[in-house]
Amino acid sequence: MEQTVKQSRPIKVTAFAGWVVAMSGTFAVAAAEPTKEELVDQLRQLQEKVARLESAQQGTAAKVDQVDAALVGKTVTDVQSDADRRSQLLQASGFTAGYSQGKFLIQSEDGRFTLNPNVFLQLRYIANFRQESKNGVAESDDYENGFDVRRLKFAFDGNIFTKNLTYRFQWNTNRTAGQPVLDEGWVKYFFEGTPFSVRAGTFLDGWDHETAVSSKRQLAVERSVLHDVLAGGGNNSENYVQGVEVVYDDGGPFRASANYNDGFSSRNTIFTDSGGGSALLGINNPQWGVSGRAEYKVFGDWKNYEDFTALGTTKDLLVVGVGGSVDGSNNNNAYFHTVDVQWEPAAVKGLAAYAAYVGLARDFRTVAAGADGSPYDWGFVGQVSYLLDAQGQWEVFGRYSYTSLDDDAPTGTGTLGAAARVSDHLHEFTVGANYYLRGHAAKFTLDLMYLPNGSPIDLNGAGILAQPNDQDQFVLRGQFQLLL
Repeated sequence: MEQTVKQSRPIKVTAFAGWVVAMSGTFAVAAAEPTKEELVDQLRQLQEKVARLESAQQGTAAKVDQVDAALVGKTVTDVQSDADRRSQLLQASGFTAGYSQGKFLIQSEDGRFTLNPNVFLQLRYIANFRQESKNGVAESDDYENGFDVRRLKFAFDGNIFTKNLTYRFQWNTNRTAGQPVLDEGWVKYFFEGTPFSVRAGTFLDGWDHETAVSSKRQLAVERSVLHDVLAGGGNNSENYVQGVEVVYDDGGPFRASANYNDGFSSRNTIFTDSGGGSALLGINNPQWGVSGRAEYKVFGDWKNYEDFTALGTTKDLLVVGVGGSVDGSNNNNAYFHTVDVQWEPAAVKGLAAYAAYVGLARDFRTVAAGADGSPYDWGFVGQVSYLLDAQGQWEVFGRYSYTSLDDDAPTGTGTLGAAARVSDHLHEFTVGANYYLRGHAAKFTLDLMYLPNGSPIDLNGAGILAQPNDQDQFVLRGQFQLLL
């Protein structure tokens, strides 16, 4: 009995101790569990951390997007720039080449060296009808027709070493033999900070406006009869001289030029008093020449004064010009002079008008007894054009010129001698139309010329033939012009 009791006590003590330990653990666990408020606070803190992380992530993504956009933009710009450069025909050693500013251009990056190669073509069809003029005698009517490469010119121009030093070299192709003939070969220097420049070489003597306006930018197929007879001297309408020229041009309303040269039409002559001149005007083997021109722009842009059409004109243009030339040769002195005006009113969009007076006084040293050694020839020209459409493609024009040849001109002085011509009064009526494909760079021209008194001389550059009588002459001309 005692033994049984003794054995049960340790069991009870052990169970009691286990109960105490279990309760202690329970109390410890219960004490470690957070309260509801603590859980809510912890949840709030976690939400704030998540929000901060998301904000940081979005900022990082935005920065990445910005960097990516910048890199993409730079890449696109670089690719475009490289494509633009490679679209040029040439890129080497700092030079670029391609079609720029309306022309083919090779140039250095700093612009100190430029080269513009260009080609100029005028292909014509001409039909000429002369009344009672077949075979050069008054027999029956004469009809001539065919194609004519009136001008095929190739040139190089630009600047070298500096933008102030410019040049131009141009050759024309002989119409019958095909070989190249030098038209122009000059250099020009602009004095920095001044309105003056100097040009030397062979150049077009533009003392009259019809000559100064390039054959690329004429209104009709060819210049007027008045110009070809007096100002051009019958030399295919263009008077090139060799000499040196001073130009004043400050970009304002007034500009002027003056040159000293080897005499009328002295292109491709040597320093001796031989060659050049005009047999038509009796200026044989000229020794010297002095020419000048002054122009005043009442309003408008000088660029619109470079042709006779209102194509590209957006505001009023009015320019008045005067010019002259004195040429000396062994047989006479010749005194050319002109006054002209060009008007393009913005109020009548597409309208352009031009008028000029041209005179020629000659002083012959040796004349036959009783002959007048100082004849005076003169004339005037007026022309008007109008663009028919807003695109400036279709244009109609009309021109009248009158040339009066002195009855007292001595014989033996070229075709202008009184005994060598049929008529003293030359009338020209010309009407026509232009179709501009791309301005003057590509255009078609069709015109019809009527000469009621015919012509005493050949001006075959204009499609005009001499007649042995004072009869009608009609000239139909069609031309395609291309500038490259």
